[in-house]
Amino acid sequence: MFDLVVMDEAGQCNVATALLPIAKAESLLLVGDPNQLKPVVVLEQQVNEELMEKYNVPESYNYKTNSILDVMIEHDNISKYILLKYHYRCGKKIIGFANQRYYNNTLNLSFIENDGDLKVLDIKNQNIKHKNEAYEEANEIVNYIKRNNIHDAYIITPFVNQKELIKSLLKSYNISDIDCGTIHSLQGAEKDTIIFSPAISPKTSRKTFEWIKNNHELINVAVTRAKNKLIIAADTEAIDKLSDKKDDLSNLIQYAKNNGKIEVPSNESVKIAILLYFRAV
Repeated sequence: MFDLVVMDEAGQCNVATALLPIAKAESLLLVGDPNQLKPVVVLEQQVNEELMEKYNVPESYNYKTNSILDVMIEHDNISKYILLKYHYRCGKKIIGFANQRYYNNTLNLSFIENDGDLKVLDIKNQNIKHKNEAYEEANEIVNYIKRNNIHDAYIITPFVNQKELIKSLLKSYNISDIDCGTIHSLQGAEKDTIIFSPAISPKTSRKTFEWIKNNHELINVAVTRAKNKLIIAADTEAIDKLSDKKDDLSNLIQYAKNNGKIEVPSNESVKIAILLYFRAV
């Protein structure tokens, strides 16, 4: 047994894996953010549903959708928690979006010296050869990097096809110090410049847009990786046609277009906290 087990990034840890160290702990310290990426669980949805029904597992213990941190927040009404409210990484205007949208303005930004910069590259995505791929968007991103001699940057996209397209264009332009990946590749990291490529086009299905528009963990992580500059490269016309203007993605685009000078409504569906949980077990 251990006197204390500390679990960092608990919001990314699935319940089954977490139970192993928990079983060996006299006391447990969970550190994590419920508004960042969930654990990736390789279990077929149908199998998960069948097991939940067979063993009468409530939704709050759903193995596919809940981290160990989610379970603790839902069921632990005894333990002390501390909000880690001081933010240092991002420029004020960059973190301002996440602070308003996901954290109910609870973050303390008084120690941040730079404002940061926000920019929207408005693109018309028309050349769509493969699903969830946008050539014009990818090409403009790489050209923008080349024109502005950008370094210490990373390109984030939700889709593997867009990632592979951007990586191939970076290679063709001989840009070797900037990479592109899906959001999971950058959790916990930071770059001077983050370029976000949602790859939404007139051919994007409503189902796909529904998945990305309020994927607050994805958008929150994408925004909060940028130290000094956040760039959204997007077909805003295509997004406007699919959006009700209330979703996270549309709010982010409007916020960036106005360079952080507008107020953003909070997303009432998310849990507001960066939590450091302590529980005696």
